[in-house]
Amino acid sequence: MTERGARLQQLKEQMNGVEDEVFRKFCREIGVANIRSATLEMSRDLGSENMTRRSTGTDNVKCGFIRYDTIEEFNVD
Repeated sequence: MTERGARLQQLKEQMNGVEDEVFRKFCREIGVANIRSATLEMSRDLGSENMTRRSTGTDNVKCGFIRYDTIEEFNVD
């Protein structure tokens, strides 16, 4: 590893340590080892939720109903 790479690794480890200290209580409350684990789990959950919505078309249906309701609300005969 180059000197620059070693320095970057050292800084990354220091940043992780600071994050761990700042988010320690929060991580303990939600039951994860550290904030990086929490972020990874949340992104996985959001990814699977978005995939489910896409596959069922839920967002498109809701959007259609909202659009229809808005048109009807302002429709003047």
